[in-house]
Amino acid sequence: MIPATSTSTSTCPAPGTGSGSSSTTRASGPPNRLSTTARIVALLIVRQGCDCIGALRSGNILYPMSTRGRQAEARRNDLALLRAAHEVFTTQGFDAPVSAIAKRAGVGMGSLYRRYRTKEELLQRLCLIAMERSLEAAESGLAQDDPWEGLARYVRTCVANRSGALAPIAGTIEVTDEMWRTARRCDEAAARLVARAHQAGVLRGDVTMLDISLLMEQFSRPAPGPPDEEHDHVKRRLLAIALDGLRAPGATELPGEPPSMEWYEARWGSAP
Repeated sequence: MIPATSTSTSTCPAPGTGSGSSSTTRASGPPNRLSTTARIVALLIVRQGCDCIGALRSGNILYPMSTRGRQAEARRNDLALLRAAHEVFTTQGFDAPVSAIAKRAGVGMGSLYRRYRTKEELLQRLCLIAMERSLEAAESGLAQDDPWEGLARYVRTCVANRSGALAPIAGTIEVTDEMWRTARRCDEAAARLVARAHQAGVLRGDVTMLDISLLMEQFSRPAPGPPDEEHDHVKRRLLAIALDGLRAPGATELPGEPPSMEWYEARWGSAP
């Protein structure tokens, strides 16, 4: 599943190459140093059924290496930037300045640009992590013996992770080859979940994998106002209603044709 606001030329690009809008001089150094750490942490957290961003927010991360020295400081800065970027972009919008991210993360602009040369690169990394977490959720669902429970677990996990929160940036950033490859793997795993549920007769026959992906996108939208436990309670309640609506046989005929993969992917750009 590919996650992307208006087609503004630069301030808010989507996951792709490093063509951003900033004219700031970039510091030298490997731009993707954060990616490995972020990906490993995100996948480890997903395997434990936790919300990666929530875990980053709480700071409950156990590093496999020493927490002392420059490497440890770099890892802490990486995680702080990821957490701050996710919070800033999903609460202030994707046109928010990267300076707001650095300020929230408690790091300098130089530290940010050493890791991400442009806002686009930062958004690309966040999108890739979101897709990897969705892939992990789908594989976890496939590991369940019960077809319906496996599908429901996948949906609940993706909604809890707010996997579709970055969808509004579709079409505003370049999608990298790695993003396309990960999206394909995620779609294939989700399609297997849906096909298994269809074969078991537990998922209504007129519901497609893309219907479910777009449903999870809607549940990933931020609630108005500051975070609130009541919002989370309401979301879980509405999700339970939605899941019941997916169950076979389905009492109401769905209107129109299901969304196509061509339309779905075109929101992000032309696939390679």
